[in-house]
Amino acid sequence: MYSTAFLLGFAQFLLMASVAVGLSFSGLVGAKLAPTPAMATFPFLFATATTALLTLVLPRVFVRLGYRRAFMLGAALGLAGGLVCAWALWLDSFLLFCLGCVLAGVYQASALYYRFAAADSVDAAHKGQAIAWVLSGGILAALFGPWLGSRGLALTADQVGVGSYLGAYLLACGLTLVAVFLLGFLKAPPRRQLLGAEVEVSFFELLRHPVFCRR
Repeated sequence: MYSTAFLLGFAQFLLMASVAVGLSFSGLVGAKLAPTPAMATFPFLFATATTALLTLVLPRVFVRLGYRRAFMLGAALGLAGGLVCAWALWLDSFLLFCLGCVLAGVYQASALYYRFAAADSVDAAHKGQAIAWVLSGGILAALFGPWLGSRGLALTADQVGVGSYLGAYLLACGLTLVAVFLLGFLKAPPRRQLLGAEVEVSFFELLRHPVFCRR
């Protein structure tokens, strides 16, 4: 019954570990690549803003593609983002590094829905346990993520400048590649089936709702 939750919990671990390995260094790399110190945190900003903005449109994507394909697409874009970041380090390109972080933000946004997919895969009495299994993947990543990051740095410790971070980003790519493969085995009910009759409400219609306005 919990097979989907177990799989998504491990996918959550892979996501958070890759974030710990990759995005944790974005400020340090940005400081070295940015044309001015004031722009050092722009890559992290782009990743976070992309994640936040996509939460407004991803539910519709899940309805159209289903959980498995949408999660695989998100992870594949995260893999592309890691490769772009690694390429940016190789070329010393700040713009490429920002683009890679945007793609990483897409991956993070899609992964926010792992717990919902896990909850939708079990009956009402077991939704809490399914969500807990997914969230436990993040706890595991908090334990092993920093260690993986240090191992990644050790891979290219002999490089100079931003090249010394190249191993960490390549390791993040490896973790994300495993996630893409793993998510291919996901068995979750179609999102459209769970929603029943599809009712679309625009964001601006929601803003005009009296209860929303009062709050």
